[in-house]
Amino acid sequence: MKKIIGILILATHCFGQTEDWIYYNYMTEYDWVQFAGPSMEYSVGRINSDSSENEIILEGHQYYDISENGSQLLCFDYENQTSNPCIYNIATTEKNCSTSDIFALKAKFTNDANEVLYLSGDQSVPSLSLYKYSFMDSSVSLISDSLSMGINNMILSPDREKVVYFKLTEDENSEDYLMTVSYTHLRAHETREDRGGRG
Repeated sequence: MKKIIGILILATHCFGQTEDWIYYNYMTEYDWVQFAGPSMEYSVGRINSDSSENEIILEGHQYYDISENGSQLLCFDYENQTSNPCIYNIATTEKNCSTSDIFALKAKFTNDANEVLYLSGDQSVPSLSLYKYSFMDSSVSLISDSLSMGINNMILSPDREKVVYFKLTEDENSEDYLMTVSYTHLRAHETREDRGGRG
């Protein structure tokens, strides 16, 4: 069962690649915790393009993204009961980790390799929040809250300067929810919103 779940997670959203290597999350532990759900631990692995080499490069870390130029990995260090974002330099194997305890469900580099976006939320609230984190000054900025959990949020433009997300708002005239589509230009902090359909 662990192997099937690991392959499923690996195949759905844990790949990144450079010309020579494919990076992935390797599930090192899986437990089912009553009333809390699954508990998983990961390490970051890589395999070369002809499958002759396969290795673990970061124990106790979860891989999220690879930089546009393929030189850095965005991962989170989950050792010592904390969740700290890290940038791993592939060439030098140096790791720059924040001491901010951030819980991320999903994370991506922006066009500035020192800034990342991440989605966060917990099981008690049926929505997500989108944040921008800066490695330069350890600042966290809320971009939007009340995001839909059922839609692929945090879609970046090809230049990684804009992010699209879907927000749920309650209709004042009924008990329905409306889905709005918004995007934010990450440099200008300008947000545009379009009213969507009823949910």
